[in-house]
Amino acid sequence: NSWLRDNGYLFLEDENATTSGEYLEGIDWSRTRAFALGLTGLFINRKGRERSGIVEEGTEYRRLVQEIADKLGRLVDPQTGQGCVRRVAVSHQFFQGPYRFDAPDLLVGWEGGYRHSWECATGQVTENVFSDNDRSWSGDHCVDPSIVPGVFLCNRAIATETPRLVDIPASVLRLFGQEIPGYMQGKMIFPEDASAGSVSGMLDPTSLSQSGAAPGALIFPARERRAGGE
Repeated sequence: NSWLRDNGYLFLEDENATTSGEYLEGIDWSRTRAFALGLTGLFINRKGRERSGIVEEGTEYRRLVQEIADKLGRLVDPQTGQGCVRRVAVSHQFFQGPYRFDAPDLLVGWEGGYRHSWECATGQVTENVFSDNDRSWSGDHCVDPSIVPGVFLCNRAIATETPRLVDIPASVLRLFGQEIPGYMQGKMIFPEDASAGSVSGMLDPTSLSQSGAAPGALIFPARERRAGGE
């Protein structure tokens, strides 16, 4: 948000102020074109989506997101002289489906060692764009996905060597005999003839322990104990 302020995309109601409180308090929405909240990315103040949106859909919107993406991609840490953003993903170029309109308009893929600040996560505007992270929490998912190591663990054979997070919900749907909606970008990671039974084996969901419950507690009561025998 501080960077957006310094670059003329975000304005405060108090023209003499340079900082704001949490959750976008004190933002002048009549002039603000972009803002950040949470660790997900940047949002454009779009007409039809935001209550006080001012950015028109179409050419104005696309030109603005590309402009911000290009500028952010050139962001440099003044202490080191190094670039701190590896990639800025423009949502309408990467994603599809009925929920894209509600998603962040730009996703910032930070270089290692950089991330959204804690204040930015709660929608604050701080004095400086850069600040040291002095908290014990130092590792998270804010850096660019291409440089985040990961591991996929499964006790059944899968039909791909490159499973992705977006493949998990699609695979779950197929295992339970449901079609994968056309707008979903994930793919089935198990063999096409796999079923929930063949993948899960003899697992009975009624035997799963409730997370955080007392030892022996079950997510579902035993079948014979259910009212009406159901």
